[in-house]
Amino acid sequence: MPEARAGTSIFQHLTQYSDLLRYNSNVRWLWFSHVLSLFGDWFNFIASTQLVAQLAPSPLALSILIGIRTASPVFGAPLVPYIVRRMRRRTLLIGADVIRFFSVLALLLIRSPEDLWILYTMIGLQGFLAGMFMPVRMAILPKIVANEHELGTANTLSSLSWTAMIALGMSLGGVVTAKAGINVSFVVDSLTFLGSAGLITLMHYERNAGPDQPRGTGTPATDERVTYPDLFRFLRVNLDFLFVGSMKTIVTVFSFVPTQVLQVMLSYRYEHIGPSAIVVGIIFGIGGLASFFAPLVTRVFTGNDHMKLRHAVTMSFLLTGFGMWLQAPIPPFPVLLFGVALRNVGAVLIWTFSSQILLSRVPAAMRDHVLSAEFLLLNLAGVLGVVLPALTSGNPDRGIPIAFFALGMCFAVGAAGWALWLMRGRYSLPEVEQE
Repeated sequence: MPEARAGTSIFQHLTQYSDLLRYNSNVRWLWFSHVLSLFGDWFNFIASTQLVAQLAPSPLALSILIGIRTASPVFGAPLVPYIVRRMRRRTLLIGADVIRFFSVLALLLIRSPEDLWILYTMIGLQGFLAGMFMPVRMAILPKIVANEHELGTANTLSSLSWTAMIALGMSLGGVVTAKAGINVSFVVDSLTFLGSAGLITLMHYERNAGPDQPRGTGTPATDERVTYPDLFRFLRVNLDFLFVGSMKTIVTVFSFVPTQVLQVMLSYRYEHIGPSAIVVGIIFGIGGLASFFAPLVTRVFTGNDHMKLRHAVTMSFLLTGFGMWLQAPIPPFPVLLFGVALRNVGAVLIWTFSSQILLSRVPAAMRDHVLSAEFLLLNLAGVLGVVLPALTSGNPDRGIPIAFFALGMCFAVGAAGWALWLMRGRYSLPEVEQE
């Protein structure tokens, strides 16, 4: 009987995701649009890296491309709080998708190394728009759900879409790019932005919809009067939000960005598996597939209990670091994939649970500023993530293992720092934990 009850509980936990999509049309359309645009993003990543490899084959050129992808959102994110005062969030999302549709089509004009400026410019424009799109999309979630239980479910769905599209988008992107060509991948990417814009037009919600949020010390009464100096004062008083809001930056700088470069470089070490585009697709596909199930399984045990979420973050830091160390010696391909899977699982749990803590605990008046500042910081600092892989270009056989070992150590230090913060207990929890 206990086993039956446990099985029933797990089944009920999993059905909450389908139930939310079935009964909340706004969450459904926002999630579908996110899935579609992310699917195209990974086609774009594979195609653009292969284009650089063909026209300017060097680790430095690849690092520049990924650096632009990472840095360009920095210029869009700070504008979010001011634009949403004058424009509906839904309108901003639709406009960003339409512009990105045309910017991807412009990549079809590239024919020679002299045309690479088009690639760098359009990737920069897409990143600039993503800098506004992503914080706005996240800020909408609390406005279209009824309570924290639905918020936790919607936030997990958002993370699942990201990991699922790594698995599907990267795998199919590698195959399509290798078999059909780079331009076909760019066309697929452009169409996904158009489809995403169409899905967002189906959303309808009130401007001030959503559950009330707890207020932190020093928070202005309305978002109309919030400024960035207000944000700095708020974070100085609420250090917990500062630390939680920095977690995505840590994941970006020490995991997401450098491993994009390192794993593309590693793909040439496994030529017996297949062409580079196929190997990259397999690497990212396995990592995405493994991390897809991580939030689903982990939330069976944590639910929306914020203390359990915080302890899960500590373990996720350690898991990410261990996954890095497994990849350090450039091991046999199955061992490499296992390390990639562990790294992705840990990183996606840090990303998912830090988002849930912020979305459910940051006061509504501060939400746009906190989320845009978080996105700005992770992209601004993310440029540093390309430095270490670029330094390995002189001697990849020695540099790649050192890079993975160093990145793993960073996550070990992060786990120790976060565990110490939890031991000191200087953070707030919801008065009533909702499951």
